[in-house]
Amino acid sequence: MNIETQRMLVYQAIDENVDNTISRWICKKIYEYEINGWNIIRPTNQWLLEKYNKENNGDCNIKTFKSKLSEAKKSGFISTTGKIKNRTFELNVNFLKEKIAEIVGKRMFTHNLDIQLDNTLDNTLDNTLDNTLGNTLGNTLGNTLGNTLGNTLGNTLNDKSIKNIEKIRLVSENKNPISISNSISISNIGKSTKKRSNEAVIIKKIIDTFKNSGVNKSANLFFKNKTEREACVNLAKTYGIKKVIIVIKKILPKTNLINYMPTITTPYELFKKWASLETNLIKLKNKKIKEQEDIYNKFV
Repeated sequence: MNIETQRMLVYQAIDENVDNTISRWICKKIYEYEINGWNIIRPTNQWLLEKYNKENNGDCNIKTFKSKLSEAKKSGFISTTGKIKNRTFELNVNFLKEKIAEIVGKRMFTHNLDIQLDNTLDNTLDNTLDNTLGNTLGNTLGNTLGNTLGNTLGNTLNDKSIKNIEKIRLVSENKNPISISNSISISNIGKSTKKRSNEAVIIKKIIDTFKNSGVNKSANLFFKNKTEREACVNLAKTYGIKKVIIVIKKILPKTNLINYMPTITTPYELFKKWASLETNLIKLKNKKIKEQEDIYNKFV
């Protein structure tokens, strides 16, 4: 690994794990001292403060700087040994290597997952969607939406909208201005119906995958649960239907059997625990990355 690539990974690790700008600068500066062989220098707080203000055109005072130095040490990236004149800043190399490995592992995990999604879903989902959605959803939506929307819209229009139309007719006959706000927007009804149809497809696909993958054999009960239906829609909007399907089908059956992994058996749990699942998968992936050893050896 060349020095620029190393520096980029180090800076990214510090940026992702240290919140304060001054604390970040301190950690990065100690790193620069290490790689340039300046670790024999024992900078005082005042010297570092002057260096920071000069490089950043700042006016930070010594009290604030000491506070941010303490935060930098608490972050785990740096530490000090000795006291007063003999104090020396040190870069915690092992801790830094762990954070770099997480970044590399996350990149590889995302890359591999995307490849897996593309390959698997291109073959599987096309066939599944064509066959399953073509037959099952065609009949189900045809019957369900036909009856449900027919009854719902029929009742709604009969009970409410037709009354408004009648008012409009009466007003029109009296040659008074017609109130547009009382009229029915057919285009809005069409858009609403289309949106519901799309959401119904998403909900059915996700719930069926929970059942067919063996994650939850009682998943059919989710259709009656508003919270679970909303979670299905939120999952698709947030992460994309393709990625959600592959996680349920390929990942959850395995991770649910691992002790330290979050147990996920419903759409709502998947939506709430997605970040935790992703983090734990990255940690698991790190253990299997062969390149990790090369990073360690070249970094030291």
